Amino acid sequence: MQRTDVACAAICRILVTFLTISRVVVGQRFREEPQNSVLQVGQDHVLRCSVDDPSGEVQWVRDGFGLGTGPEFDGYPRYRITGQEVGEYDLSISDAQLEDDAMFECQVGATEHSPGMKSKRAKVSVNVPPDAVSIDGAPRVYVTSGQNASLVCRASNGKPAPNVTWERAGRRVIDGVSHKTIVKADGKRTDVVGRLSFLPTKTDQGSQWVCRVTSPAMDDEMTTAVTLEVQYKAEISMSVSRKEQTIKEYESIAFECKATANPSNITWRWFIENELIPDRNSGHLDLRSVTRDFHRRRVICEATNSVGGSREEFILSVEYGPRFLSGAENPSADPGDPVELSCGVDSNPAAAVVWHRVGSSAPLGRGPALLIQSVTEEDFAAFVCTASVPGYRDISRQINIKKKGPPKITSDWAQSAEYGENGAMECFVEGTPKPDRIVWKRNGEEIHFDERGRYRIRNEDDEKGRRSVIEIETVSDKDFGEFVCSAQNSYGQDQLTIKYTRKESIPLAYIVGGAAGGVVFIVVVCAIVFVVWRQRRSKDSESSSSRSSEDSVKKANISPNIKVEYSTESTVDGWRDSLPEDQFPKYSAEYDELRYPPKDSTYSGHVSGFLDPVNEYEIHPRTRSPYFHPSHVDNVYGTYPRGMAGAYAPRMDPTYGPLYGSETYATYGRPMRREFSPASFAPVLPQPPPPASPADSRLSTNV
Repeated sequence: MQRTDVACAAICRILVTFLTISRVVVGQRFREEPQNSVLQVGQDHVLRCSVDDPSGEVQWVRDGFGLGTGPEFDGYPRYRITGQEVGEYDLSISDAQLEDDAMFECQVGATEHSPGMKSKRAKVSVNVPPDAVSIDGAPRVYVTSGQNASLVCRASNGKPAPNVTWERAGRRVIDGVSHKTIVKADGKRTDVVGRLSFLPTKTDQGSQWVCRVTSPAMDDEMTTAVTLEVQYKAEISMSVSRKEQTIKEYESIAFECKATANPSNITWRWFIENELIPDRNSGHLDLRSVTRDFHRRRVICEATNSVGGSREEFILSVEYGPRFLSGAENPSADPGDPVELSCGVDSNPAAAVVWHRVGSSAPLGRGPALLIQSVTEEDFAAFVCTASVPGYRDISRQINIKKKGPPKITSDWAQSAEYGENGAMECFVEGTPKPDRIVWKRNGEEIHFDERGRYRIRNEDDEKGRRSVIEIETVSDKDFGEFVCSAQNSYGQDQLTIKYTRKESIPLAYIVGGAAGGVVFIVVVCAIVFVVWRQRRSKDSESSSSRSSEDSVKKANISPNIKVEYSTESTVDGWRDSLPEDQFPKYSAEYDELRYPPKDSTYSGHVSGFLDPVNEYEIHPRTRSPYFHPSHVDNVYGTYPRGMAGAYAPRMDPTYGPLYGSETYATYGRPMRREFSPASFAPVLPQPPPPASPADSRLSTNV
């Protein structure tokens, strides 16, 4: 029984102790603990902390640092412990700031019967919007067409990191977008750089690009825009004043170039090929009187600004008549040799070239070259190539085939020089081939020429042969005498003895005397003419006075009808009657009384005056004659000698018809040759008779 009582007492003590401890524990416990929160800057917030049966002191801790027991906290005016009921220790945060972004916990202090308590840690996140959104270079960003460019949008000091996107014309741009996040020193805020890389073109000029920024810290998005200023080099368009692609020689042509560029300050330059045309600093160019030298040449206009330049070109096409490319080359040959005659012609369009032999109109060939396979004796003659381009005057050239043979010296054997002056002695050698060497000798010895000596040698070639000239400095008596010039080629040799003599100069006294005598003679003649003129003037005055008195007496009896008679007794009147008026030679006004045949004369002559139609006529450049004429020959590089005119009898080409047009103008003092026919084309017209004498032709007035 006693043992039972002891056991019960022990159990009771244990129960009392357990109940006491349970009471202490249950009396100090968290009823509500703080929770994680996300705040916006400036927002008010309350962190909850409620304790049942608190026995210890309650305080708030931020990031491990105790703030105090409150209800207000020194240094933290925005923090306060609030609670309406016993055991409520809520932390009120007003006007939340970035510094409030921290870990908070509520702690209850320990007592004799109760240990201390800590609530779970609560994360308070404070969202901060970015300070501003900006695009580098705004409001206008300058880029260059065709060169890689980028737009940079910056959103700074945001928490959390803001989101940056790009738009153009209301559409989001995805290609070329990249981002970079930069954490600030406080470890909470961030800078975001959004980059848009692209290749701008001319079409992007003036376009708007929008940077759009969103963040949990903002209810509304932030945007900013930039205008793209695309700089590009000048782009040129060229126009020409003529629709035709080809212009005729000596016509004019104008070019107009327009350009678009950014920036628009354009510098203009013009080129012909790569040669700069000076003083042309606008978009307009006039080329006046364009010659054949411009054919197929490029006209280039160039426009340049600060970005760069571009060019536009036009290739000229000039129509022009035929012209020989080079001088005539007369080949030489032996009988049986092949010979090619060349007649290079430049024209646009290409000329038609016809070959024939002088004295014959039969064509031998066509084209710029005539090949004779084997030369005969009759081929050592003159050939003519004629180049024709429709609408232009034909041109012709004579080419002679020379027969090879020994040289022939044609210089004068007697030559002279003045004493004390510089003299020269010439030895001209004709023949084909030209001599291999021309040798000068004196007193049987060859002369050796030294550039530093008094004798110098000069050799010149022309179409006919080679000329060797000795130039003598300050001729003296010892230089006069006989010199021998010899020339040799593969076919033989020739030599000439030249007698070099002193040329006598006219004494100065003779020159002065002659000049004085001439002056005296002129003075005497002028005096005589003046005296005779005075005497005639005096007689004319007396005669006029006498006639005036007679006229006053006969005035009432004068008949108004005046009859003019012409004498026909001259022996030349019959010849004059046979010619039309426009072809009658008038030598002076004293032959006005001669009579002419009727105006409707059927005379078919073709010349004005008495000009030789074969030797004296020149084809006018505007028209062409139906007959070949020696003045047509080599009209660019010389006229065929008149002595050969007999070989150019007028004739028609039986195969190809007239070689030229039906009309022509002639120039010999510029008389005009009118319509004619082959029958009226006479090689030589009869020479005009001498002028009629006053005795055979008189003017009589019957009153």
